[in-house]
Order: sequence, then structure tokens, then C-alpha cells
Amino acid sequence: MTGANARGCVAQWTKIIATDGQIALRVVQDQEHFDGPKAYALTSIMLREKQPLATEPLLTRITSTSPADGEGGVAITRETILRLSQPLAVSTVVDDTTLFAEFGGNRLPARRHISSNRDTVTLFYQKPLPPGARVRLTIVGDTLLDEHNRPVDVDSDGEEGGIAHLTFDTLGLTQVLGTVVTGRVFASELAPGDRGMSVNVPLEGVVITVDGMEETLRAETDSSGNFRLENAPAGRFFVHIDGRQATNQVPEGAYYPFVGKAWAVIPGEATNITISIGNQVAPSITQGQVIRLGGSIQNQAHPEAIAGHTEGLVLSINNIPGP
Repeated sequence: MTGANARGCVAQWTKIIATDGQIALRVVQDQEHFDGPKAYALTSIMLREKQPLATEPLLTRITSTSPADGEGGVAITRETILRLSQPLAVSTVVDDTTLFAEFGGNRLPARRHISSNRDTVTLFYQKPLPPGARVRLTIVGDTLLDEHNRPVDVDSDGEEGGIAHLTFDTLGLTQVLGTVVTGRVFASELAPGDRGMSVNVPLEGVVITVDGMEETLRAETDSSGNFRLENAPAGRFFVHIDGRQATNQVPEGAYYPFVGKAWAVIPGEATNITISIGNQVAPSITQGQVIRLGGSIQNQAHPEAIAGHTEGLVLSINNIPGP
């Protein structure tokens, strides 16, 4: 490159990289425009190469929530989950000033849990959520520090910290006269029948309850596996099928699990639901059995932290308590 000084002296600058990482700028002055001694015709200037700036890690943000913002039809027994792009600092504590849910201006009592890898925070509600309600979740990022001790960018504005809100609507649980749900519950294992054919085995004593109305809306299967729920909620609602209470066809040292499902019924009509094999009643569980599950166990040391995502994992059953 070339340049000129105040006297009109023209010079050529050549960049030379030295072996020690320095830069040598060799200045060759044009003698036709230089009125000084010829001894100054060649000059070397030593400079240091500028070191590249270190790249700052991206700000931690919320990658997903469950329920999602604006989601409807949320079960009243469902927890709230936040997933982060990077882990939280070991010193970070999530309390009721950092993460809380409200309905009607009142905070909902809950327990907060950070996963073992510290990139997931779960809010476990101490009571079922109010039915037919709009719940508002608040997340305060200023004290929610990530592994780099920076506040989490909870509102995704490209700045540290901030406050984020999300809302979701829970399912209504209004009983409707004349709305009936009937059905049968079978074991997932088939039994040998006549002429070499396999047959379904009904389960007796299985308890079916409606989430949020466990004491008032419940039914129990008879010896043929039949059940009947009277004056059920209209539309979509959630139930739990407690196979642990089954009293027949239970192999020794085993039991049938507790399964949650969503049902949808027509108001004022009777709906028949057959609890299908291998769907709503899983195989009986025995000591030492290995079971392939369907998401992710958040913390094996805390079973209550399982978020319902168990796809592709393997669970080894080593110690089963009684029903």
C-alpha cells in the first residue's frame, strides 16, 4: 500500500510477518519526493499483530415450555416444564420470586425442581389446577443465572435477564346430566382359549377416576371388566385407570400399572370406551424386569420429577412396592 506525508513524500508500505508473530512494515520512500538524507531511504517499523477477540457464548434462553404459551385443554394435574438452551449455574436457586403461576391474581402453591443436568426446571403444583381456568406463568430472568453466571434471556430479546409471561387454559370439569361413559378393561396379556385361540382377560377391581374429581367421579370394574361413569363431564377430560387395584388374573409378584388417558364424550349421550390391549393397560410388572418406555426421565433419584417423556429409554424394575 502507499501513502504520503505532509511534505508530499510518497512511500510504499509492505507488510512482512515475522517468525515471532510480529508485523514488520517496511517503508520505502520515493527519492523524487523526499528532500532528506538518502540514509533515511529505508526504514523498518515493528508492530504487534492484534489478537482476535474471544467469542462470547450465546445467551441462555428458554427453548420450549410445556404447556406451550396459549395452549388449551391442559389437564389440571399437569406440571409446568421449562427447557433451557444451556444449564443453570450450580449456585442458582429457583424459588417463588423467580418462577410462579397465578390464577385470578392468586399464586398457586407449587414446588420447583431443577433436573440433574440443570437445563430443565419443573413446577409441580401442590393441588390440581383450577378447572376451566386461564393460568398465567411468570419467569424472572434477572436472578436466574446460567453456567456462565449470566442472567437467562427469558424474554428472548437478546439481552440478559428480563421478565417473561405465558398463559394456558385448563380443561373444564362441569358434570352434565345424562352424559355416561361405559366400557371394559382387559389385561394386555392374552389367555389361551378354545381351539388354540387366544382370548382377552377382563380385569376386576380396576378403579377409573376423573382428574380433579377423584372422590365424586369414579367407577370400579366388575368381574367382567365392565365399568360405568354417570354424569361425566362433557367434551374432553382426563382420567386415570388404576390397574394396581385389580383383584383377578394378576400373576404372582406382579401388578398392573396406573395409567392416565384423555377421553372425549358427547354431552347428554352414552359413550362406550373399550380399553384396548397394550394401550391403556400396560403389561404387568415383575421384579427384575426391563421395560422399554416411550421421552426422558428428568431425575432418576427423584421419581416425582418424571415429566412424562420417556421415549426410547429403558427402565429396570428391581424393587416393587405393593399396591
